[in-house]
Amino acid sequence: MTKSAEQKNTNANLDKVNPNSLVELKIEYSSLTTQVYDLLWKRIIDQQIQPGQKLSDLQLSKDLGISRTPVREALYRLMQEGIVQNHNLRGFFLTTFNSQDVTEIYDLRTALEVLAVRLGLPNLSQAELNRFQSDLDEVEFLVQTGQEKAFEKFLDIDRQFHHVLVSSTGNQRLKANLESLHAQINVFQLYGIHLKKLVILSLEHHQAIVSALRQQHPGLAEKAMERHIQEVKQHVLADFITVTTLPLPPDDRSQKAEPV
Repeated sequence: MTKSAEQKNTNANLDKVNPNSLVELKIEYSSLTTQVYDLLWKRIIDQQIQPGQKLSDLQLSKDLGISRTPVREALYRLMQEGIVQNHNLRGFFLTTFNSQDVTEIYDLRTALEVLAVRLGLPNLSQAELNRFQSDLDEVEFLVQTGQEKAFEKFLDIDRQFHHVLVSSTGNQRLKANLESLHAQINVFQLYGIHLKKLVILSLEHHQAIVSALRQQHPGLAEKAMERHIQEVKQHVLADFITVTTLPLPPDDRSQKAEPV
């Protein structure tokens, strides 16, 4: 089958995919691997895939009506980010995290985000920093007036801020490593982390970070960033649900899941 024919066949299959399968929307073709990756991420974030659950590349390829190659490539990409594990050739499984993982991820993120502040500050324009200050002030108003959209608005601003900061360093390896850590942090919500209560704390932290950046004070900005991530880490660890009944891959059935 030619690539063009395979794409047409896939679109036809996706139109009639059942509601319980992976795909609930049509794929517009550009890159099969990227689209499968995005769809898997959506299913993970929507908690349709649980920590420890097996991801069968064969079943996924049947659901999507495509070959196993782009599915496996998407799974390997998730594996590189620490989201998926491959257990002794028995298959792919959504990674389970414990408290040690959380500690390591946030400690590494601290070191890299502080480095991003050091490298990125000279390249940030005053206009960009003023915009972030304005955005933070808007969220603070939404929080104080009890508006529901405050949480979503803050998450959007938070993503933009860290993206601009890291991009301003011009260091692609730093950016790639931080993206991987953020991807793993996104999975923590599957364990019941109460992110909303961190908004007020994080808002205060971001005000301090942006204020130091606007003053062109790298030392103060680095300390504010370190404090932010370490305090968030402590809250996440305190909120991390103990998991003792997560499904384990076949070769690990004899091991009890470590409390997280």
